[in-house]
Amino acid sequence: MGRKAWRTLDYQQETLWLADRCSAEQRKHGPTTGFDAAGWDATIWILHAMYEDTSGDSAESHDDRYRRGTDFSQLQTGSVDAVVSELTVTGSQVGLVSNPRPGWRRLRWQVLADRLGVNHAEELNPPCFRWFPFKSWPVSIEPPSEGSLDEDSTLALAGHLSRHSGPHDCVASYGFLASGWSDAGGSCFAGPVLQVLDLVDEVAGRIGTPSNVWPVDRSWLVYTDWDLWATKVSGSQQLIDELSHDETLETIHWEPVD
Repeated sequence: MGRKAWRTLDYQQETLWLADRCSAEQRKHGPTTGFDAAGWDATIWILHAMYEDTSGDSAESHDDRYRRGTDFSQLQTGSVDAVVSELTVTGSQVGLVSNPRPGWRRLRWQVLADRLGVNHAEELNPPCFRWFPFKSWPVSIEPPSEGSLDEDSTLALAGHLSRHSGPHDCVASYGFLASGWSDAGGSCFAGPVLQVLDLVDEVAGRIGTPSNVWPVDRSWLVYTDWDLWATKVSGSQQLIDELSHDETLETIHWEPVD
């Protein structure tokens, strides 16, 4: 069936109800990065997957490797070059990722946090680059992708959502940034949640999973902010409990501190 299973909807019309369930601040940013709406019994965050090279640790960072292969003396002189030379290559990526290649394995956030002595329960920001102390990540680790669930987590989540959706299609919306900075703004589609990965289309500018996904009865909501390293799922307590017990997913109950 592929992408033909999804039909295009009017983005502004379909997302009006999401804006109504957002705070004033979230309502302002929703069309750009995704709507963080409220109003469900429970929520949980699915942490985007990261991967580690099994051949061993490396002290070299992504920025070290980039600079080792870049001859800054060949760049033109001027203020632009000064800015380029001061940039830090973090190693972070944007969009849908999967286990990158043989010799790499999934690295759980909690395992890395324990290794670094980091307590995520004390974080003031939603899951993002601020949750780890790296300015540039080691080349032996591929950090979580920004703005998109990874492939394995998407498939696992879709399986749970399909059992809580009834027979009707779901709606998936992409904010302005997730739509590839489209001149038309956001984009919206209706189709089967089990085939949500078919919406990822680099040619169309959609390099990751949708910003928001919900069923016709609005009994749950998936929210993936373009600037975050995790996806928030809101819904019934039963759904959230199922997600928290799925070993494919790494989840955390995080709430902002007032």
